[in-house]
Amino acid sequence: MALSLLDDNKCIINDKTLPILEQYKKMAIGNKAADMVFNSGVKYTKLSEVPGKYKVVVFGASWCEACKNEMPQFKDYAELFKTKYDAEIVFVSIDTDKEKYDVFIKDLPFINSCDYKGWGSPNVRNYYVFSTPSIFVLDTENKIVAKPLNAIATAKWLYENMQ
Repeated sequence: MALSLLDDNKCIINDKTLPILEQYKKMAIGNKAADMVFNSGVKYTKLSEVPGKYKVVVFGASWCEACKNEMPQFKDYAELFKTKYDAEIVFVSIDTDKEKYDVFIKDLPFINSCDYKGWGSPNVRNYYVFSTPSIFVLDTENKIVAKPLNAIATAKWLYENMQ
């Protein structure tokens, strides 16, 4: 990461690199993540109300190509995560178009939330999300216990930490 900030032996911090640094610092494993408020129509109003030993928070969007590949995998894992690992998946969308969001989540069997504010969403800003998908595994106290890269890495982490 440091090398990506260096340009001709100068450290450059700009609007693109600042969120990366902030996420690295504030969203590090062991830190407590901010509580999250969900939009209306969701069973829970806040992330802290979601039951389970773990919460797998996935930030993504209908327009994200990587998310289009990852969400079916999370869908396949949803029941296993819930029953075997006591982990709830929470998808937080960065979409701004309600119709596209509704189509994208229609078959997802877990908690889905979108405030249609895109990158300006308070939930996105509070988690310093700068790319999609961004995944955080939180414990019951919203402490960050893992930051896996994808659904398979999430399943692997849960398997290894529930033995």
